Amino acid sequence: MRDRRRMNVALSRAKSKLVIVGSLQFLSEAVRGVNPDEETHDLTFLSDMIVTINSLSEQRRANGLALAEFVRPGRSDRPSVTP
Repeated sequence: MRDRRRMNVALSRAKSKLVIVGSLQFLSEAVRGVNPDEETHDLTFLSDMIVTINSLSEQRRANGLALAEFVRPGRSDRPSVTP
């Protein structure tokens, strides 16, 4: 995650859907912990990525779906399957 180019490749290769598992809050706190003065450094792009993901979650496609979606732990969009 320290290399902006590698993250760009990882994030831009999805053909139809990209799923990122993790906590944006944790990532934000980790970046802030490394850089409490908010100066430019190797991980600054992660802060930019968080802002972009949050922005995409507010934008909608023509069909009404968000460009990015957050799924909280314990939430399932799939119907329960009972044997």
